[in-house]
Amino acid sequence: MKKYYFILFLFISSVIHAQIVNIPDPNFKSALISEGVDTNNDGEIQVSEAEARIELNVSYANIFSLEGIHSFINLENLRCNNNELTSINVSQNGNLESLYCNNNQLTSLYLPQNSNLKLLFCHNNQLTDLEISTNSNLEYLLCSGNQLSSLDLTQNSNLEQLYCSGNQLMSLDISQNPLLKLIHCAENQISVLNVEQNPLLERIYCSFNQLTSLDLSQNSNILELFCMSNELTELNLSNGNTQNIFSMIANNNPDLICIQVDDETTSFPQCEINFGWCKDPIASYSENCTFGIEDFNQLSITLHPNPTRGLLNIESNEPIEVIKIYTLNGLFIKETTNSLVNVSELKSGLYIVVISNKFKNRVVKKLIKL
Repeated sequence: MKKYYFILFLFISSVIHAQIVNIPDPNFKSALISEGVDTNNDGEIQVSEAEARIELNVSYANIFSLEGIHSFINLENLRCNNNELTSINVSQNGNLESLYCNNNQLTSLYLPQNSNLKLLFCHNNQLTDLEISTNSNLEYLLCSGNQLSSLDLTQNSNLEQLYCSGNQLMSLDISQNPLLKLIHCAENQISVLNVEQNPLLERIYCSFNQLTSLDLSQNSNILELFCMSNELTELNLSNGNTQNIFSMIANNNPDLICIQVDDETTSFPQCEINFGWCKDPIASYSENCTFGIEDFNQLSITLHPNPTRGLLNIESNEPIEVIKIYTLNGLFIKETTNSLVNVSELKSGLYIVVISNKFKNRVVKKLIKL
């Protein structure tokens, strides 16, 4: 009989032990206990206790591993940001709707079974790849500050807000995201950004890229545009609602000389820091920039010698009305009507020379001062 009770005791103990979630990381376990997951206060996390949780916040806890998270099968909201995590696998957490895992050291993020995921904050990690093709219900994605060289959004048709700045993106296809209202893709290497299929866009932040052209003629809901420090030569804001754009920051685009708008006589908000309408002095507003560009091509302008230490000779096939010189940052330096310009007083560096004829057509040239 004693032997029978001993065996029964071992069996019951093994069953109880089997119900305990294996959590190797002591900091993760400690955070779970601090969060009140251990409802029976036995110092362990039972499977039943894990399954009872819908929300979990284990942020700022110096956690290195989330092993054991698979037992939290009913979890809808997980916050594990600001830890020391290098990988996360939440494939067993099928009910997950929001995941905050930003400010870790993630190189791997596994989300194949999380079709209910609506919000993903994974910014400020070390991700080189982000696979979200199965997360079709995703609405908010913040993946800035990683090392992504590509980002496939073609299966995320419900996406409303996208933050992917500070990566290594060469291109960005948002043609399959018709619900997008905000896109923040600054500080990448993007050369083309087509927003024709995004009619709901209200805010675009695409500064510090390599864009040469940006056409917002199909985006009548735009309220804010930050496109400074690109390589723009064309910017079309003629969308029927130009007057509703309260911030348009387009300065430090030295080759942008014409910005197309609905009405060039409109008094746009004064340029302030990150507010109002800001552009380089060489750029002007027009209702028809295309016409002007065709005229520019008819002008034949040459600068010589270039580089130069002193005198600059400007030759044109049409009479020159005015010549203006600016720094690369758009600071006005001097103005003259003389085709022989003395630039000896300028500091060594690169400058912008804007030549206008009597028809107000302009050509922009770069000058190297030795």
